[in-house]
Amino acid sequence: MVYLFAIFFSIFILILNLFGDLVYLLIVYLFLLIWCLFLKIRIEYILVLILSAILAVIVEIYHNYNYFDNCKMNSNIFVGTWYFSDKIVGNKYVFVSSSWKSFYVKFKKNLQLWKEYLVVGYINNVKFETGFKAVKKYFQNTWYRFYRYILMKGYCWKLKVSNMLELPWYYHYSFFEKVKNYVKKRIVDLYGTGQNWSLLLGMLLGDKSFMNNRQYRQYIDSQIVHIVAVSWWNLALVWFLLGLVLFWVPFYIRLFLIFVWITSFVFIVWNDSSIIRAWIMASFMMLALFFWRSILVWRLLSITVILMLMYNPYFLPYDLWFLLSFGAFVGIVILNEVLDKARIKYEILYDKLRKRFTWRIIYKLVREYIFPTIWATIGILPILIFFIWKINLLWILANFSIVFIVPLVTLLGVFSLILSNNFVIQIENYLLSYINLIATLFSNNQICIQVNNWLLKTLIFVVTYFALGYVYFYFTKKFLNHNE
Repeated sequence: MVYLFAIFFSIFILILNLFGDLVYLLIVYLFLLIWCLFLKIRIEYILVLILSAILAVIVEIYHNYNYFDNCKMNSNIFVGTWYFSDKIVGNKYVFVSSSWKSFYVKFKKNLQLWKEYLVVGYINNVKFETGFKAVKKYFQNTWYRFYRYILMKGYCWKLKVSNMLELPWYYHYSFFEKVKNYVKKRIVDLYGTGQNWSLLLGMLLGDKSFMNNRQYRQYIDSQIVHIVAVSWWNLALVWFLLGLVLFWVPFYIRLFLIFVWITSFVFIVWNDSSIIRAWIMASFMMLALFFWRSILVWRLLSITVILMLMYNPYFLPYDLWFLLSFGAFVGIVILNEVLDKARIKYEILYDKLRKRFTWRIIYKLVREYIFPTIWATIGILPILIFFIWKINLLWILANFSIVFIVPLVTLLGVFSLILSNNFVIQIENYLLSYINLIATLFSNNQICIQVNNWLLKTLIFVVTYFALGYVYFYFTKKFLNHNE
């Protein structure tokens, strides 16, 4: 039942975000309701449909009030004092005004974070369309999606600064920001400044603020930019290390302490939807372990989708990291389950291979590293085509070149911060330089497919995920019948 609720809720949120009008939601709702009644579907499913529509409307109204009404400005001219709270990538900053409104700002020079400034500028107030005009702009206008993305991140509008005066004091930032700044300073002390330290900062904390535009562009073009997004792997690493340190603590207390540490880590790096998704899923997994309950992956995924869209409904159509995170996860889960069922069918062949040590090692490497990379690639390929318009065909080779060392780089990065060992730091520098070399190599030598037609991009998107769903249900039914 929760799967169906997540599907209906996502559809209604998508309709509301794209069309920006309750009328279109009502049309879709009535169509689904008539379809359910025509097929004589159980009353429980109809109730799920009604509740998901009501929740979608409540969530959308609440967030529209918070995002749009709170961002209304009486004038396009802005004069105010406050501080720059974050640096995004290159020369892009987040400016927080004295009225606690956040703005997206671009600068040609580096600025000090948390330093207060007097700012004079102009605000780009954008009027968003509704109805089919809004859908057309979403598919065809990159700037339209960009301004929606700004709102999704909690920034009111884009601020163009015409004059600025630095003030002689700092804003007192939070405890979590102090911890984050301490880690940054620690990495600088050990690794200096340059591409290696900015890459390590991105891999450990998801902080891309010290990457220059050229370096970040190389990660995007080589399509290994996912390594600087904090997600499930980072939380799993924290979980693993704390489990080793706290092995002597009773199970339930140890689980609670790990949850507190993971939650603290999430608040320190709170910057992308991928870490929110990983934290929600990790929390439910810990809850299941606490009560000794089994974990159903699809139910966990459905609950995570519902909670994340309740937290921020703009994640669904406008946040690329949200879509990539779930696309990769869905691809891995579906095709891994298909592979598991195929393995059961060919159990005799698998047993023969497993008895040979060499084949067992090869199978484990392929199963743990190669297959997930391929499955994740299939899962996110249509999303990349839809949003970025082009795909580097050498992308899979770039990912295979680094997939084995990314976990090692992350582990050595943590150990180097704790131990300050020169040998560990030297090895880490070599590995970071290797990743940067791979990014440079594959970004400078691209074989690309570019899709500019929005209808073709949409068709690729729909067909790919329909095919994944068909493969999953077909093989599930086939192997269940075979086992019977």
